[in-house]
Amino acid sequence: MKPSFYPLAFIAVMLLTACNTVADVNPFSKDTIDVGCPTIGILKEAEKLKKFRLGGSKEPSGVVFDARISRVVGKCSVTQSKLTANINSGLEVLADGGPALKEDSAQLEYFVAVTDPDEKIVSRETFAVKLEFGKDSRKARAVDYVSFSIPNATPEVLRGYRIFYGIQMTRDELDRSINQAGPVNK
Repeated sequence: MKPSFYPLAFIAVMLLTACNTVADVNPFSKDTIDVGCPTIGILKEAEKLKKFRLGGSKEPSGVVFDARISRVVGKCSVTQSKLTANINSGLEVLADGGPALKEDSAQLEYFVAVTDPDEKIVSRETFAVKLEFGKDSRKARAVDYVSFSIPNATPEVLRGYRIFYGIQMTRDELDRSINQAGPVNK
């Protein structure tokens, strides 16, 4: 008995006809293409925040919450006709409620900063995320997503950009964070 190639031929024809045109399989024919993102990271000095009650003691009893950015992610594409990079990124924040937490939720501001290949800040925006604490565990997990564009970007140029996430802090909070983090290695 000879093997039959008709089923394989039928499958091949079905796969080929599923594509309407050659453009469907040609990556150069698409105006918007997925590309690797620039380096996306968390600024070490702005990764964690121990939030104290406003005007209150800086003792452990005055802690409202202790939060940290646990991870950041991103997906990027370039619109070739406009030379614009489209960045969709997000962060996850984990927090523990402290003794001074009186509500079931709290706001946390964070920022996203973009530097160009010359390490100049070309964009910086502040956002807010709501931390909702469980009644029993007093823990919170929040996820937030942002979308923005980088003009005059090709996939090659985009590699030189960097995107930083950090928790927005007052000067005192930043100084305390830097002192707790220790020296920064370059």
